[in-house]
Amino acid sequence: MCRSEEFETQLGGVPAMELPAFVAAYALPRQAWEEIDDRIERLRAGDFSGCTPLKDLDDASGPGAP
Repeated sequence: MCRSEEFETQLGGVPAMELPAFVAAYALPRQAWEEIDDRIERLRAGDFSGCTPLKDLDDASGPGAP
């Protein structure tokens, strides 16, 4: 079964709240999912390099922020 047939077969059973994630799973190429999985594993291992702490994001939207 090709991916489009698999998508159409499963689509009818997807709850509405899960629909965006379901569509994204088919819209993104497999390489993108591999990169996402790699990032998740890195974060689970405690490597937060390249991440912006939430407090820094909050500060960016304070007074004087565009």
